[in-house]
Amino acid sequence: MAHRSWTWRGGSGLVAALLLLSCGPGALSPADAAIQDVLVSSSDYLELTPPARRAQLFAELGAQADSQAREQAIDSPALVALERQGNLIAVPLPAAGQLLDGGQASVDVETSSDPWPIDPRESLGGQSERERALAVGSALAALLGADGQVVIQRAAGAPYAAALLLGELRLNPALLYLASAAAPEPKPRPLASPSDAGVSCASASGAAFAWLIPLLAWPLRRRAIGA
Repeated sequence: MAHRSWTWRGGSGLVAALLLLSCGPGALSPADAAIQDVLVSSSDYLELTPPARRAQLFAELGAQADSQAREQAIDSPALVALERQGNLIAVPLPAAGQLLDGGQASVDVETSSDPWPIDPRESLGGQSERERALAVGSALAALLGADGQVVIQRAAGAPYAAALLLGELRLNPALLYLASAAAPEPKPRPLASPSDAGVSCASASGAAFAWLIPLLAWPLRRRAIGA
């Protein structure tokens, strides 16, 4: 995974990077400004944003994160970042489907200082933020190489999408809404082959006529008793 670390001469790289994450960027291009506007938006606002626009914003967010991972400047915060050996590293954003599929990392969404809402959201496919955060957080924690159980902190209004810091994954809920709109539709199940259909029909026919067997056998049984 391509990435570039932030360094800060004369001080702690992690402390400087944390200050950047909390303060947000300075002058931004129109595309960057659009992403920042979405990241600091409320969940209700994101639900009113058309799905096609949210999918487009996810693509733009991914492009910017990939660019930052290749060439990261200290004067702009990473959109997706992880802490490694005292430095904060900008990393690419995984695909939406990869995020929603979840991962094998052990995560905790129950102890977030800002509780994850549990009400179902149409823009999240009928799931709650907490359910989606569990999947997306687990996928990110696994992809970023987190060790042990990771607490998924709800970072609403943060100027970044996700940051793995000191054993905690700070996850902006805006990422859940963007990824949900950008994820590919579930693949349709393959149609049954003719042979499978034949077996199914035969089984169904056998079950349908099984009740006739005792009735057909009853006259023969009566003849045997009369004899």
